[in-house]
Amino acid sequence: MRTCLDCFANSLTTKHSLGVKNMAALNFNPTTTYTGSCHCGFIKYQCTLDLETPHPATKAILTKCNCTWCFKNGSLLASPGELTVLSPLAPDTELTTYLFHNKTTKHQFCPKCGIECFFGGTLVSAGKTIQYYRVNVLTLDGRADGRPLEDLRKIKVMYWDGRKAGGGSAKGMGSEPWEGGVW
Repeated sequence: MRTCLDCFANSLTTKHSLGVKNMAALNFNPTTTYTGSCHCGFIKYQCTLDLETPHPATKAILTKCNCTWCFKNGSLLASPGELTVLSPLAPDTELTTYLFHNKTTKHQFCPKCGIECFFGGTLVSAGKTIQYYRVNVLTLDGRADGRPLEDLRKIKVMYWDGRKAGGGSAKGMGSEPWEGGVW
């Protein structure tokens, strides 16, 4: 299993498994395993999440971003501890990839139904390069232990000002949507 996120793009060619650990998640070790998929089921994945305790780096459990991609995609994001792609077997060649702006985030989505289940990349904050990936919790199918999925409506959402992040004037994380964002 790969453990370095800088291998994120290359690791997508690993058969059956992305198997990366979220290196931006220092002292973050979620233990609840979830399964998820795209709308048509072509993409299937498994990840560990903590939907009760805020992530130490973001101080959030769930986030919404107002960047044009997340806004138009309707993503509701969480930081996984681990992520394993179960199908397709060769996600780097079988999923559609989209790069925009500074091309440091690899958005991969189903070529059949268009749903993006997860993405990863790097960002620079205070002169420091941070590797990250996120899971769109709206693509979760359930918990691997068979218990009911948490009621996502009851989890406090934090909002990231991604629309201005590229210009260096991002306001960071807030408790309400930034300009151009939605609840």
